[in-house]
Amino acid sequence: MIKEKHPDAAACTEKIEMFVKKEYNHELTNEEKLYLTVHIERVVNR
Repeated sequence: MIKEKHPDAAACTEKIEMFVKKEYNHELTNEEKLYLTVHIERVVNR
């Protein structure tokens, strides 16, 4: 639902997820991705 409501923030989160996976070989949890998406959206719309 968050992805549908905030597609730009979700896309940014996906890029961050790919970076973290590539650089640190770590999978983000769904909770971490949700947290990032919500806070990216909040920062962008200030």
